[in-house]
Amino acid sequence: MGFANNGSARFFYPTVVAILSVFYGQQAHAVSVFSNYATLTYSVSSSADGLDIDGSFEMLGSPDSFLIADNGTVTPSHGAGLFPLTLDTPLSFSVSGQDNAGEFKSQHYGVFSLNFFNSSTAVINVDLTLNYILHAAVAGETADSDVYLDYYNSDYTFNGFDSLNATLSVPFSEQFTVNGSSGVFSFSLNPGESETLSADVKIASTMLAAPVPLPAAVWSFLVGLLGILGFKKRKQPTIA
Repeated sequence: MGFANNGSARFFYPTVVAILSVFYGQQAHAVSVFSNYATLTYSVSSSADGLDIDGSFEMLGSPDSFLIADNGTVTPSHGAGLFPLTLDTPLSFSVSGQDNAGEFKSQHYGVFSLNFFNSSTAVINVDLTLNYILHAAVAGETADSDVYLDYYNSDYTFNGFDSLNATLSVPFSEQFTVNGSSGVFSFSLNPGESETLSADVKIASTMLAAPVPLPAAVWSFLVGLLGILGFKKRKQPTIA
């Protein structure tokens, strides 16, 4: 006994195509994220009157700071308390970002400057220390993120460098923190002289959010669903 080629057949095959199209076309991605920061604290030892101190921060624009991403976002920020500068108060520059799909590359450059000027009529001796915390954290599937710190005075006779990296190539998360110090920078200012200590912070990240294949359970579900639809089709008797 044959089966009629009625409306159920016309419904069945388009349904199969539609379901496969939906699941095949909507690929999930393994989102990757990073969150980095540098926190600086300046300590100055000098009891002399007439020592004027001011500070500033600037995040450089393109080409020093940039974001190249297929589908991602990035958020740079600096903490409160930077303007006006308060000694012995932590000053932070942070950058966080998320890669939703495809390739992601970002770099952000911040420059801290601490300026000294002797407005008195006597020589002033200054002892300056820069303490810092560098932090790098990544999570997701593929991510590499760095924090670089480079500090130096006006003629580069006092300088130093430090860096921190967080990397992962399998679905997981990593975070690292380093505490450091410049040591004591001692200098003297004659009347009318000035000195500057600059601290450059670069935060750079490269990430990849790759398509994630559908789990075997999803394909088993699809096969079972299509089997049920086919079984229902075959069970329909011929209408005389």
